[in-house]
Amino acid sequence: MARELCFNFDALLEEAVLSSEGASRVVECEKTERGCSRVFIVELDNGAKVAAKLPYRFAGPPGLTVRSEVATVQYVREKTSVPVPNILSWSSDADTNVVGADYIIEEVMPGILLQDAWASWDENDDALRIGCIQSIARLVEELCGLDFPTFGSIYFNTSDRPSGAVRIDDTYCIGPHCGRLHSGSSDRSAARLRLLTAPGLQRGPFIAHNFLDPNRQDRHRRLIDNYMNTLKTIINTEAVRSLSHPTLSPPDCHKANILVDPHDTMKITGILKRQSATVDPAFVHATASRDFTRLLDMEGLEKKFDEIPAEVVEIQTAAWRCARTWFACTREMPKIGNAVELDPKAQIAGPVLYSPSEDEVEGFDVIADERQDGRQLKLGLETVLDCETDGWLEASKWEDVLPKYRMFYEASRHYCVEEREDHQSESDALAELERLWPWDMH
Repeated sequence: MARELCFNFDALLEEAVLSSEGASRVVECEKTERGCSRVFIVELDNGAKVAAKLPYRFAGPPGLTVRSEVATVQYVREKTSVPVPNILSWSSDADTNVVGADYIIEEVMPGILLQDAWASWDENDDALRIGCIQSIARLVEELCGLDFPTFGSIYFNTSDRPSGAVRIDDTYCIGPHCGRLHSGSSDRSAARLRLLTAPGLQRGPFIAHNFLDPNRQDRHRRLIDNYMNTLKTIINTEAVRSLSHPTLSPPDCHKANILVDPHDTMKITGILKRQSATVDPAFVHATASRDFTRLLDMEGLEKKFDEIPAEVVEIQTAAWRCARTWFACTREMPKIGNAVELDPKAQIAGPVLYSPSEDEVEGFDVIADERQDGRQLKLGLETVLDCETDGWLEASKWEDVLPKYRMFYEASRHYCVEEREDHQSESDALAELERLWPWDMH
């Protein structure tokens, strides 16, 4: 399983004790989760609290993910005022350390989760929301102002730096990208690695009833070829190159990953889930979504209600203010300021590399509409359930969230049946919902 970890728990606790001066034993230990890591909050007998973090296999490439996070935290501490923890102990060599896994032990940062503070505000607390967004933007602006020679992740510029790393200065360098979309499999198995590099390997994922369709495979290959040829042309245009300066991404700036002062919620005290801090083209960060700027699907609501309830309108109005505030802030940021206005539909001068037929355009439109519906459904679920993008949530919230999840599912079934197209049967409408539904357990 993706979240399964094998390690020596007693050895991890012993490392936590050794990392804190004056500590001799563990007083209390609480297990929690932070997106890509399992975390143990360890209270020690000297009064200190430390967080022992172990990345899951899907967090990034083993051996590199922890090394990069540690180097990035130290780099950010030295170059900016962004609040980061003091790292007390770490290891990226699971094969030789006593814990048997990559880990980081760091001081616990103070504060409460922004999502908890946000949930306590009502529609009239605009000043708190906007002030908090502006505080986040100031920190992101500092990160965007840092300069880098190329794209990738930050590492220490030591003798064991990754092969091919590019120097930043005497202390740091840029090496392999640790982002989950770039790192491939994180399975340590030699047999698995051989399988992943096998000639002609079909990597999937595949839908069983489509996998053996030769026509679909041929169309897919042609589409990939056209995409790669088009991409090579686009990345060499001045419009794209001017928005591609290497930029350190802010960590995952969602409400569940930001800590604020409980007495002054406009003061950011820490940012969690730092594995996502990588150096990418500026336009990548400019287009990244934040859940505090997410708007409701008013078009969908207009179909559902004869008159949209006043409380929904108030929520949408508050969301618009948040979105406008963030947009105004990002326009003033180094490197990504111009990229936030990048029009993905803008025409780029040059030869036409791909001209789909009318039948292909019609088919693509159907697929695009279905995927857009799927994205909207998933975003709605994430918002209602306050969960991770893969549907995961803390075990402590399970009993409260499960009834909401089931109610949302039943409401979606009812809506699909009531609002189905004239040519659709009830069973077809429900089958479409099942195809779009992002997670199991309903």
